[in-house]
This record gives sequence, C-alpha cells and structure tokens, in this order.
Amino acid sequence: MANTGRPRAECHKEAEAIRRRTDAFDALAQADGLQASASDYVIWFGQREYYRAALQAFFEGWDILLSPANVVNAFPHTDAPYDERQLDVNGKAVGYDCQMVYPSLCNLSGYPGTAFPVGLTQSGLPIGLQAIGPYLEDRTPIRFAALVAQEFGGLGQPPGYVEF
Repeated sequence: MANTGRPRAECHKEAEAIRRRTDAFDALAQADGLQASASDYVIWFGQREYYRAALQAFFEGWDILLSPANVVNAFPHTDAPYDERQLDVNGKAVGYDCQMVYPSLCNLSGYPGTAFPVGLTQSGLPIGLQAIGPYLEDRTPIRFAALVAQEFGGLGQPPGYVEF
C-alpha cells in the first residue's frame, strides 16, 4: 500500500488500525509508511545508503554473503486469510510478513541475491539459503547457487510431482 495521493486522514485511520491489530515489526513499518512524509523518505533513503555502503565494504573482502532465505524453512501451504497466517519461529507465532526479513537484505540495498535449496527438513520440505553478491554482479550469486547444486545435487523433484 502507498500513501501517494491518498488523503492524510485516510492514511492515518488505516495506520492506526494496523497498529491496533498487531505489534509485529513488519506491520508497524507498514503503518509508519502510510503516515510518512517526504522528509521521512529522505531520512530513510539516507539510512539505505548507509546499509549499501556497509555491504560495499563487506564485498571488498568477500565474494558472497550467505544468509537464510526465510525466517523459517518451507512450510505447508495454507488457504487461511493472509492477515490470519502465522509462522512458527522457535516456538513463537510470528506474522506471515516476517518472511520479508532476509529477502529485504537485497530489496533494501539493491544488491543481487539468489535463493537456493540446500537440503530437506525432516518432513521433506526444502531448506533454503540466499547468496548475495556484489552490486551489479547478478551473475555471481546465480553462479554460486549453480555450483552448490552441482556439488550437492540440488533439490530434485518432490514426491508426487507430475509434469504437464
């Protein structure tokens, strides 16, 4: 959702509803975004540049940054309404939008990332990692993921997979 062109009162009302509904950091960030001003954007843009500079310094000594692909491993699909979906993180229920945490490393900074499987959970669902590469070097994390698949066999087809 965006606040561009929307009446401030409408954005304020929606942001307050989000804050009452949850205390999850992602929802609160969404609420803050609804009420953001142009000066907030400039401040946030400056913070983003700080993170980009930190990644640039990291990549002066490293080719790849590995991180989890998600806050949880793969989980069974649900048809529950989006706002009611929960994830179990170390025995604690967290909002479904918390899945954005690790992909946000790339989304916020503009650095390329490739998610790839590295194994299966005990229930047979994929475990994923994310390879992040230097700025504008999109092929680096893609190639790294391909080399991991070559070395360890990749994920393969899940049981019951049918190709049409």
